[in-house]
Amino acid sequence: MLRGCGKMGKTDLVRSLTVSCVAGVLLLASPVLVHGDEGKANGGDLTTLPFAYYTPETETAFVLLATYTKPGVAPRPRPSSYMSFLTYTTQQQLMVEFFPDVYTASGFRISGGLGAMDFPDKFYGIGPDVTEDDEEEYSRVNVTLKAAVQYEVVPGLFTGLQVDFEDLTVEDVETGGLLDSGAINGSGGGFISGAGLLVTYDNRDDIFVPGKGLYAEVEAMSYGGGTGSDFTYDNVVVDLRQFVTFGTVTLGFQQYLH
Repeated sequence: MLRGCGKMGKTDLVRSLTVSCVAGVLLLASPVLVHGDEGKANGGDLTTLPFAYYTPETETAFVLLATYTKPGVAPRPRPSSYMSFLTYTTQQQLMVEFFPDVYTASGFRISGGLGAMDFPDKFYGIGPDVTEDDEEEYSRVNVTLKAAVQYEVVPGLFTGLQVDFEDLTVEDVETGGLLDSGAINGSGGGFISGAGLLVTYDNRDDIFVPGKGLYAEVEAMSYGGGTGSDFTYDNVVVDLRQFVTFGTVTLGFQQYLH
């Protein structure tokens, strides 16, 4: 809501892309480790993975990822996963996130996310004509909760309801700046809440390391006074992913509309 448009230098861009690619490889590798031994006595598998990345907003960020997976139960053998992130950056930004994705034997899917952050950041204004001279420092503290309950109506097709909450506080704005003037929507923080529909179709051959199949998800949410939100708007997200394998090479394609 408050994130502005700043300039990214060539060095920042190269460093960001390089470190992000390394982090991405590690994240892609972690599900393989997690999904490996499903025959352990505790019925699940826990993997922890530290890594780092760089962006101009965070500079160097240090992350601890922990993932717990549990095999599914017949007649619906989809495995469940619980993923958590603890992130701290050299800009003194702190983020804690937890993402469960649970499949039950009775056909329900329970998913969502819980997060909290204390995030010193920079705001440059709105639009394509802002410059680095427009920079304003501020901090945002927010807690988020997103939860969905779906039911598998036919094999691979889940439909259900979703709720979304966010409590945002904006702190340490610069006196006399755009954020301090109150002219920017959301510059005073506020509470966001919404509810809507979530429809998911998933026929991938493997949830964690797919070789083929389609994952498609449509989310339609409404935020407004009826849900207790300080802001009124509608939000639609379409996420399409297709996986194909040629010999030993697997390709993934994604179309994301928001």
